[in-house]
Amino acid sequence: MLTFHKIFLKLIGYRENCSVTIAEADKCAKKLLFEGDRDRLVPKNDTELDEHCRIMTENMKCLEKHAKCYKPFPKQIFNMVLIHVKSAYKGRCISKPGRDEFMHHMTCIKTPEDSEPAHQCLDRWTIQMELISEEYVIEDQFPGVCCSFHMMKSCLVDSVTKLCANSTGIESAKYTEKMMMETFSDFLDLACGRQKNLEDCDKTFRNGTQRLADVVKDGVPPQNGSALFHAIKIVTRHD
Repeated sequence: MLTFHKIFLKLIGYRENCSVTIAEADKCAKKLLFEGDRDRLVPKNDTELDEHCRIMTENMKCLEKHAKCYKPFPKQIFNMVLIHVKSAYKGRCISKPGRDEFMHHMTCIKTPEDSEPAHQCLDRWTIQMELISEEYVIEDQFPGVCCSFHMMKSCLVDSVTKLCANSTGIESAKYTEKMMMETFSDFLDLACGRQKNLEDCDKTFRNGTQRLADVVKDGVPPQNGSALFHAIKIVTRHD
């Protein structure tokens, strides 16, 4: 008898003999997001940055392999995001100015505990994406994804602003926002025409946005996975 999980995988055209499983890909995505990964390496010198970049390379290859296991539309979404992740990698790991800029912003993270508020932003996003994938009707799912992204970005920028106020200053928050927007820019352009920011969400998707706020208002526990699997479920329903 087919389980719900296996039925879902068949519906989205996922190959069960895929060389990288969903669970493995989810771990790779969590590493690439950086925030939300409590085991991450925060580089403090060139040697550690090289190691960080090696980890990025491994996890990009992981997602590239996994993307091949889907139908054209989710594969396209995967690859759109990966193009921008690769661009961020080149800027952060190859060019001297990019390496220097990244390392400059890393100096405001003194201890692992410093990053906990930022990690919680990603935990909330994962919970919100699960809510969208499981409970939102199909026509509300893309607006929900757009608004949950804007909420996560706002949370992340606020946490970095507070963390770096006495060191690298507001520039670190601007850098974080730029990285997030560039990574997801193609999807935002494709799906978020009516929800381009939180103000739009409040005007055009008020009830859905309120549900997203309510599900995380009392805090959430650390999440083992990322928002990836929930995003796949959402995207494949629109294939």
